Amino acid sequence: MKRITLLTLAAKPGSMNTLFSYFEGDLEDFLTYVKKIKDNRLVKVRLSSVESFCHVLDNYAVKHIMHRHGGKKERLRGQEPVTEDDFFLIPEIILCPDSQISIQCKNGNPGKIYTKDLEEQTYILIEEIRKGHSEMAITTLYKRKKKLTDAKSPK
Repeated sequence: MKRITLLTLAAKPGSMNTLFSYFEGDLEDFLTYVKKIKDNRLVKVRLSSVESFCHVLDNYAVKHIMHRHGGKKERLRGQEPVTEDDFFLIPEIILCPDSQISIQCKNGNPGKIYTKDLEEQTYILIEEIRKGHSEMAITTLYKRKKKLTDAKSPK
């Protein structure tokens, strides 16, 4: 699995929050670690900072993405399954999206939907803005085959 250089992975400076811990390491190690977590503790990886907010990916999101969007059922829905390699595209999806839409999440918090066309896939990433923690937390990631647009025929 390839390494990623766009991620800034570090413990949150001066954090006294005992509800979760920040993972120290690279994204590949984080994905491996998430597979081993058996209890309900929350572990987050800090992706990058935007103004006073930081983008985070936690173990619950990773498990949700792989369980709901990483299996064979995705193909039945007409979508492509998410793989571990797709997690390495997250910084590019967030930092250079093709589109970005503000939304209200199911729980009432504001959020954002990012889309990015890469090769033959369209990636859709949803973040929830958590003002209390100054975080933009990734809640889901999925991908679809790119839809063919009406190409102009040569004259």
